[in-house]
Amino acid sequence: MKKKSRDYIKYFLWFMGIGFIFLNILIYNHTYNFTHFATENTGARKKTKPEQLSFIEKAKLAFTGVQLSKPVNYLKPDVPYETIKISADEMLEAWWMPVDSAVGTVLFFHGYTACKSSQVKPAEVLHGLGFNTMLIDFRGSGGSTGYETTIGFKEAKDVWASYQKAKEKSGDLPLVILGNSMGAAALMKAMQDFPIEADGLILESPFGSMYDALASRFRAMGAPPFPLAHLLMLHGSWQGKFNTYTHNPADYAKHIRIPVLLFRGDKDNRVSVAEITAVFENLAGEKKLVALPDTGHENYFNHDKETWVRSVTAWLEQLLQ
Repeated sequence: MKKKSRDYIKYFLWFMGIGFIFLNILIYNHTYNFTHFATENTGARKKTKPEQLSFIEKAKLAFTGVQLSKPVNYLKPDVPYETIKISADEMLEAWWMPVDSAVGTVLFFHGYTACKSSQVKPAEVLHGLGFNTMLIDFRGSGGSTGYETTIGFKEAKDVWASYQKAKEKSGDLPLVILGNSMGAAALMKAMQDFPIEADGLILESPFGSMYDALASRFRAMGAPPFPLAHLLMLHGSWQGKFNTYTHNPADYAKHIRIPVLLFRGDKDNRVSVAEITAVFENLAGEKKLVALPDTGHENYFNHDKETWVRSVTAWLEQLLQ
């Protein structure tokens, strides 16, 4: 009996050990695919919301992970623009859209698995109001080099490099910077890490912490965030060579002392109201929150153009008085 008990314990430990190794192999693959884009000719999946996948597709992706194609710019501005290159860790591509007798300059930073073309339409609206606009592809996206994304952590360096280029081109004009989702997180980290002297920020749905951002995606797949999100963060720290547990926009907010216009979508299943509330409360300067009641985690301009234009226009007018 004692020998059988020892055998059962041995088999159980072997089973648990093999299971642990197998789970970490799966998480490693998920982490790599989450932070690395494939080239266009690999047959990689285009961006698809987890909620739109069938049960079989979700089960398959649970083993393989989602391999995403590198985002490609699908739309170009209808106003005159110049394509410029900006040197950061990677070579960034940006569209500079100048206007005669400009009243200011606005920089646009896109979200995860997007690129600068997603910001063309709101940029054209502000261009029509007299603002120079600059749209930037983060590393790994659009016309920029590389295939890696760090969900806003290393992208903070892209924000800093783009800011310096914008100052070079626009001089002493008032400068406003807009970030959407991951772009907002990168912008907030850049405000903490670098001497950026902007006049105001527009933040659209920044996540509260890296853990929150990952946990929401596991929930969307119907998988438990604990311990999967933590395992993903551990592998992400190893692969990306940075501590993912320090990537918390709610903490970055404490270092932002300039005026901020913050947007949230009340039906957002990626970034909770609690996360946005934490960010808003931690902002150290003048701030305004705009809640869009029928909007999820999406391009706010496309979904509720009227509210977006009205809110941004009124805020900019007050800012530049």
